[in-house]
Formats: sequence, structure tokens, C-alpha cells
Amino acid sequence: TMLPGNHDHDLAAYDEYVDRLAEYNVDLVQAESVTRPVGDRTIHFEHGHQQDPNNRFEDVGNRHETPLGYYYNALVTSRAGRLSERGRYNWLKDVQAVTPTERVPRWLLSKYFYREMNPLLRYAVLPFLLLLNVSVVLAVLAGLDVAGVWAMPVEMADAVLDQLGYVGETVHLLLVVNAAVAGILLLVGIPVYFVLRDFRQTVDRFGIFETDLTVDPDEPYKEAAREVFAAQPETAIFCYGHTHRPKVIDVDGRLLVNTGTWLKRLHRRDVAVGVLPPVFYPSYQLCAVRISAETAGVTVEYEEIEKSNPSPIEVTRTERLLTLGREPSSNLPDRSIVSDTASDTGSD
Repeated sequence: TMLPGNHDHDLAAYDEYVDRLAEYNVDLVQAESVTRPVGDRTIHFEHGHQQDPNNRFEDVGNRHETPLGYYYNALVTSRAGRLSERGRYNWLKDVQAVTPTERVPRWLLSKYFYREMNPLLRYAVLPFLLLLNVSVVLAVLAGLDVAGVWAMPVEMADAVLDQLGYVGETVHLLLVVNAAVAGILLLVGIPVYFVLRDFRQTVDRFGIFETDLTVDPDEPYKEAAREVFAAQPETAIFCYGHTHRPKVIDVDGRLLVNTGTWLKRLHRRDVAVGVLPPVFYPSYQLCAVRISAETAGVTVEYEEIEKSNPSPIEVTRTERLLTLGREPSSNLPDRSIVSDTASDTGSD
């Protein structure tokens, strides 16, 4: 059985697909959801995009309806796939795995810095970016020294570095350059911050963005599940996808089950020190969800489908070093049970 989602809504818009897929033994259901029995209970299945205001179709099956997410998929992800091979590394195609959408600019910056930037330029600016936090403090202290407000920290640092000879002179030069650049950025950044803040307030007043691009990955589905459970008391499980996050959540004694994704997942990790782009660790979390009726009730189990970890190939040594000890670990949900009485839910 196949339910259309936001990426393949055409399947719900053209009846010809029903017969075409039937030739391959695929039962295409041109509907928002479908219910299937399991023992004495039922399971509610849907793709999940209808709970996402950016991808919701008000008229499911209308071939002319194009929500915001349609344009993102048509103009961004599809074109990125065609252009991906032009890079130093074939990474741009993974834009479809970046969630939420607001992370795309940071992801692009990360990939440019760690993958596309000229290596000589990258390693030239790396020390400055690593020491930028310290440099801002030094710039403030230097300003206090020049103003005659507080000279002790600068005098103490100079005295210590003078005792280190050439090494101290090199460190002193590096810190002075960093502090000077940080001071300039600080002076420029303050007015820029207020201008951008005022611009954002103006945009909000005009209501250009009617909905947030980031949709809560859980709450809309919890509410939808509660509505289904209230209208159909025999329903034990609300099963969906769309958010790409495999998980099981107890909702009033029943289960909200996300089946995950076959796409690559990207896990953001901020660097340990400095002001550097975050690192996005790729992984695959492929699985099949088994829902079955047993004596204790309806059980949900995730069966992992093994696929090699892409991180050793796609994450550079620099990225691994900067996020040492922060590597993500992905585990599938444990086995869960909905009791026949629907009064309690347990996990093994």
C-alpha cells in the first residue's frame, strides 16, 4: 500500500497512477490517510505533511495546488542535485537532508568552509577564528588600556610574553593582529546588529512570513493523534513519517510512531572553541517498523537495516578535530507495546 506525500503529490492528483502502480502490485491510496487492522485494534497511517503548514495541501488531489514546500523542492533541492557534481566534493545534493530549513544557510557555510574554500585560505584564517573569542576580550582590554581606565591586564600580559623571547614576540604579534581585527569587527558589528534588528521588526510588522519555517517535529502530530484516538477509540497507533526522525511517543496510552527516513540524516555539532561554522555529521538510520498483535497487546519494533557510516569519508580531519568528543550517536527506539485495554503503554 502506498500513500502519497508532499514530494509525490502528483500520485494523488492523477488517477492514471492507480492503474500504473497496480501493475507492479502496489496499491496506491489517493487519500490523506488509511487505516489498517492489527488484531482487535487498528493503525492510522499518514505521510505527515498535512500537519506541516508549509507542506499542507488544503485540497488533497488538486493538481494545481502548490504549498510553500513545493517551491522549495522544485527550485532548491532538485537544482542542487543537478549542480552537486560541480563542487570539489559531491555534497550539494544533500541539501534535501537538512532539517529544519533554517539550517540550510549554516550548512552551506559549513560545507564551503570545510570543503570548498581554498585550503591555504582556510588554514590561514583558522587560527584567527579559533582565537576570536579571546581576541574580543583582548580588544576590550586594549581599549581600556588606551583610555587609561585599566592598564594592569595588558601590562601583565606584556611582561609575561617578554620573558618568552621570540616565541613571546610571535604570540604577541598574533594577539595584537587578532585583537585589532576583532576590535574593528566589534565596532562595525554593533551598528549592523541594530540595523538588522530593526529590519527584522519591520518585516514582522508587514507579516511577510505568515508561518514559521520551522515546524515543531512533535506537537502537531501529538494533537493529530489525540484527535484520531478520540474519534476512533479502537486505534492503537498513529504512524507517520515526513519529519525524518524515528521515534515512539506515548500519547494518552497509545503510540505516536515515526518510521524515520531512507535519506541521509545530518546531525549538527558546534565546534568546541572559537567562532567557526558548525559541523554536520552524516549518518544513515535505515529501518523497518514492524507492528504486530501479540498476547500483551500491539507491539512496535524497529528493525535496523545496516548501511555503512558515511562520516569517515564525508567529514574531514579538521571537522573531526574541532568537534572531538561531540560525535553523534543514533539509536533506534526500543520495542514498545500498547496494551489491549489502551490504558497503559510499556517499553522493553
